[in-house]
Amino acid sequence: MDDMTARDRAHLKALRSTFSDWRIEIVDGYWHAARRTPPTPQHREQGVASVLTCEGPLDLAAALTGQVARTAAARAPEIRHPCATACLEDPPPAAN
Repeated sequence: MDDMTARDRAHLKALRSTFSDWRIEIVDGYWHAARRTPPTPQHREQGVASVLTCEGPLDLAAALTGQVARTAAARAPEIRHPCATACLEDPPPAAN
């Protein structure tokens, strides 16, 4: 029996098309994503996961987005998003 709502189906379709490197399923009410290709040791050191489980589609979308960022950072650690770098730096001194 198909317990998925139309909204679940729409979320599932969107997640699958956006994150095609992952197998995405709903099992027992939980949203699961499994990487189609296992992460390399370098990726694992950067926190790249091979499987994610979340309570809902929005949580899974956020987790997958984070994994995309971690994968990119592991692939090219010298390239950082300007905002991420700026957020880590000390704020400019106050004007007198």
